[in-house]
Amino acid sequence: MGGFTSVIPVLIILAVFMEYSSFSVSGCFTTTHKHVRVKNMLAPGKRLHLSCQSKNDDFGEKALYYNQEFTWDFCDTIFTDTLYYCDFWYNRNGVFVATHADVYFAARDTCRNCMAIVKFDGVHVVDKLKPSDDKVVAHWPK
Repeated sequence: MGGFTSVIPVLIILAVFMEYSSFSVSGCFTTTHKHVRVKNMLAPGKRLHLSCQSKNDDFGEKALYYNQEFTWDFCDTIFTDTLYYCDFWYNRNGVFVATHADVYFAARDTCRNCMAIVKFDGVHVVDKLKPSDDKVVAHWPK
């Protein structure tokens, strides 16, 4: 008597499990695969320090030399609440300056291949496939 209706709860549980498990980023089941890059474009010789995380992932502190990148991949959620943010700091004339930026926010960003480019004027979020879609999401203190 159960037939197809008895399989529905199992399918729902399987879909939820696949959605929230991180066993294979490339095999995003019901959502989009995302790739995020953070790139130091301050200047040759300027080392950028960063600490990036989300509510589920903490990538620890990193240091990037000019033109180096730090990257990660993830499956977006079915909701628009995915958020990855970074704290950035570098030595400006003997004094460390810092800023904070949301480098990927699902409610704002539609890119699949997203870049956060760190420059002297601030942190830019750019869709690698649409470079004209450039958003400044943080500025350095004066």
